[in-house]
Amino acid sequence: MPKGSVNIEVFKDRLRLAWSWQGKRFWLYIGLPDTMVNRKAASMKASQIELDIASGNFDPSLVKYKPQKQESISVSELFDQFVEYKRRSISNGGLTKYLALQKHVSVFFNEKTTISVSESVAEKFRDWLAQKLEPVTVRERIVLMNACWSGD
Repeated sequence: MPKGSVNIEVFKDRLRLAWSWQGKRFWLYIGLPDTMVNRKAASMKASQIELDIASGNFDPSLVKYKPQKQESISVSELFDQFVEYKRRSISNGGLTKYLALQKHVSVFFNEKTTISVSESVAEKFRDWLAQKLEPVTVRERIVLMNACWSGD
């Protein structure tokens, strides 16, 4: 590992950052599952630490870098909010598709929080939908869900 670089690691199915500074080893537990979106968040945090090391502003207490406690909303609540947002900009036909998916999201995810959804949970949702819908409809619904998840 080059001097001053911060690595992203997976430890006990969660992301953490690891690096050395002034001969000491540091770890910062991100606490998020290993997903592409969470890796991007971890990468941003790693870049912040690297910049602070390079500029002499590194905080060895790590308080500056620790994730702030945040309340995670449920998947159902997130999707409900997304449907309300989309309602203003899509046709009635498009809205009907979102509303149909909204029912499936509510049943499958129940009160599961967004922060607890891993790639394997998403795959289980897809497989669950496949038992109820035609393959073309499943693909369409996954595209809608992905739009919600990525904020499109």
